[in-house]
Amino acid sequence: MAIGILFGNLILKTKAMKIFEFKYKSGEIDWVLATDKEDAIEYYMNHNEICEGDLPEEIIDIQESKWDDMYVIDMDESEPNKSDLVYEIDYPDGHNEDDYFNGYKILYTFKEYAEDNVHTSIIATTEY
Repeated sequence: MAIGILFGNLILKTKAMKIFEFKYKSGEIDWVLATDKEDAIEYYMNHNEICEGDLPEEIIDIQESKWDDMYVIDMDESEPNKSDLVYEIDYPDGHNEDDYFNGYKILYTFKEYAEDNVHTSIIATTEY
């Protein structure tokens, strides 16, 4: 995804941003938004204060076509249970099940995150 920065009527193009998956044997996964794999690795090592030997064996460039199906979720907000006594009070018209993934509130897709950010950053992690 190419990122453009608007200054008045002038749009400056920057490098396309990519998403990289850092996948450990333990099952932990971290996702990083970066311009390229080297940028992702450098940022990840500095952010986590690790050396190259501590990097996972798998660092995958996630295809942009998959970004809409990957979510940042709020682990503190679980999907309402229809059998709860207060469900009818809190959700008189029901709740939108599309706002939840695996029982947790979706904050945004990876695609939305990539569109709104132009700097290398950690998007999400499974470590919690």
